[in-house]
Amino acid sequence: MSIGKRVREALDKLAAGDYEAALIPACIAVAATANKAYPHLKYDNHKYKTFLSDNRDIIMEVALGVQTTEISFKFTHDDIRRPKKPGLATVEEILYHVVRCGLIHDGELDTAIHFGQSNEFGLLDNEVVIPPEIINGLILAVIGSSYNQDERLDRTSYSFTFRQNDGDVQVELDDLWGQKSTLLELLGNTSAKRTV
Repeated sequence: MSIGKRVREALDKLAAGDYEAALIPACIAVAATANKAYPHLKYDNHKYKTFLSDNRDIIMEVALGVQTTEISFKFTHDDIRRPKKPGLATVEEILYHVVRCGLIHDGELDTAIHFGQSNEFGLLDNEVVIPPEIINGLILAVIGSSYNQDERLDRTSYSFTFRQNDGDVQVELDDLWGQKSTLLELLGNTSAKRTV
């Protein structure tokens, strides 16, 4: 399986405005990258959540415009059986157990998850509102992983525009594979916007 191919699928679905469909290949790309990055961890869910946690800086910077420490919500869900903190669910737990597992096992996004507006991330009536930009965050985390440095999108028209104080910087995504430090530099005090 080519992680680059899954990323390309996610980007194409995202460009079409189909966020749920974009999440499926994005989640597969995260899982495949996590398997490469953490072969010593026994369970896939630990690998996946560890990858999300280790790349929270990229994911949340893109999704919310800020880097954050661990975020937890007063959210309970039957699929989060052993939360890290009783009565709370971390973003990593929600993204794995509710988003990824719902999409992969049930073929659809769990009804407890809704897409909100840009930079909107929170809890409303025990439902989690996530920003569509979180998909871009997952994609960039996958691209930035050193384990994926040999991947390619096989098309040069995928780029991100990083808005910086002194003007926009447009970067081809194929130039960012395995370049997490470059991504973090580009994301510092910026906002990212995907362009095709």
